[in-house]
Amino acid sequence: MTELTESTGEKVANAITHGVGLLLSLFGFSLLIVYALAIFDFARVMSALVYGLSLIALFSASTLYHSARSKRAKRAFQILDHCAIYLLIAGTYTPVLLFGIKGSLGSALLTVIWSLALFGCFLKVFFWHRCDRISLMLYICMGWLGILIAYPLAKSLQPDGFLLLLLGGVIYTFGTWFFNRDHIPYNHAAWHLFVLGGSACHFFAIYYYVIPAI
Repeated sequence: MTELTESTGEKVANAITHGVGLLLSLFGFSLLIVYALAIFDFARVMSALVYGLSLIALFSASTLYHSARSKRAKRAFQILDHCAIYLLIAGTYTPVLLFGIKGSLGSALLTVIWSLALFGCFLKVFFWHRCDRISLMLYICMGWLGILIAYPLAKSLQPDGFLLLLLGGVIYTFGTWFFNRDHIPYNHAAWHLFVLGGSACHFFAIYYYVIPAI
């Protein structure tokens, strides 16, 4: 079903699921920044800032989109919501590639990821009505580009940290099945739950294993 045919219950569920995510992301962001500051390393603080703000941006944009009432506001927030997905993917990669991989390989892949994120945002802003399928494929491809550095990342991080990153990617990917299944009741709320699960896995991986990485 489209946003115009969603039931009231679906609209409420969509707003609440990512409203909860926004509250959790604000709390997690504060923990992450305090932890990075305690390590007293500028690069870690900045990467935590980029990741944390991208997480907040996603849940903020999504909550605003699903809470908006006017068509004009809804369309604007929907574009921001979809752009925020690109930013979260790139934001999640930032600390992982800087401290989980390091060196020229990490820097090169980080450049590619952010370039794709900005390109995806460009498509959403200027061609939002024609690129839904392309965007979905780009989300998935960007997320799984990390497979290129799976071996060095597995060597660099503790096993639990690597598994959390992998599990988060799997949860996100399974969740995309619901993303465009508008004929299924509460499909978007289901997608939101997968986003919450995937982002939680990645948060714990970054907090416990990536930021402290030597």
